[in-house]
Amino acid sequence: MKLKTLSVLAGLGGTLIVCDPVAGEFLGFEISPEQSQFGINVCTFSAFFDNPDDRLLAVAGTASAPLMVDFISGGTFYQHVFGGDTAPLQALIDLFPSLADDTFVTIGVEVDDGTDATRLTPGWPGFGAMALGGPNQAWFVTPDDAQAAPDPTGRVLLGHFSTADFVAARGRFVILAISDGEPILRYTGDCCFLSEAPCTEGDVDPDNVVGILDFLRLLSDWGPCPPDDFCWADLNNDGEVGIVDFLLLLGNWTAPGPDPLPSVDADVNGDGVVNNADIERVRTCWGSQQSPFCDPADLDGDGMVGVRDILILLANWGGSPADPAVPDPPADGQTISAKR
Repeated sequence: MKLKTLSVLAGLGGTLIVCDPVAGEFLGFEISPEQSQFGINVCTFSAFFDNPDDRLLAVAGTASAPLMVDFISGGTFYQHVFGGDTAPLQALIDLFPSLADDTFVTIGVEVDDGTDATRLTPGWPGFGAMALGGPNQAWFVTPDDAQAAPDPTGRVLLGHFSTADFVAARGRFVILAISDGEPILRYTGDCCFLSEAPCTEGDVDPDNVVGILDFLRLLSDWGPCPPDDFCWADLNNDGEVGIVDFLLLLGNWTAPGPDPLPSVDADVNGDGVVNNADIERVRTCWGSQQSPFCDPADLDGDGMVGVRDILILLANWGGSPADPAVPDPPADGQTISAKR
């Protein structure tokens, strides 16, 4: 269920969104807004797990479920001149403390001590002024990377979205996780509101998709909200479910969830183990459609090597301890790109 409690953090609204826990699924998301000492509004998005052995492996956008992070009421991302698209280096924060407020994506790392393993897919577009989005892009780590595991509070940080001039931000994306030993693929997300602005994300039921079920729920709640209740269908928070809420719901309509990952042999290079060598083959062949070298990298059989092939690799990670070790790619091959 979705909690109907809104907490206040540093004068700003914050929510914890919790899904009904079932075997093989994570619990939900924590959206934490706060204002820094430099006057920057920061929204952190974290996946929330109840098993310390769970892993958050990737945040992605696919053709059927594109990635989207943008602003509901206008605004621009805060992007520090010394920042990148992944977590900032501790050594630079020591010199430029406001760098800690930078906008970035991550798997489990808020400050990089030089060991951050978060990778970006080839062709990563970087943050624009107002949005990050589109299909066939992802940030990810492998199950071997310790930062994929929840911290002692059960959370894995996945995004740090900052601004000096917005009041509400939203995000929708595919997550790939290993929870209770099983891979899960979910198109999900939520929104973060600041100051007094309501969060008009539109997921009324909530099932992590804004669609026909939300429309039907909105119709069933049409009219004044009970004074002792919080109406999820009251998207503009004016005490009544009406035409404005209907228009807001339509404006946040989302596509169906991602196509399921096929069950295939993910050993791209045929060495008997699914590991970094296979990821590097996929990255080398990114976007390729036909060639003897790249054909095995098209694991989902869609005619193109892309983000779903990375997700299939991560979901099938592993091999025998007797398998020969394959070194990780060099640091400069991990696509930690600059914003500018």
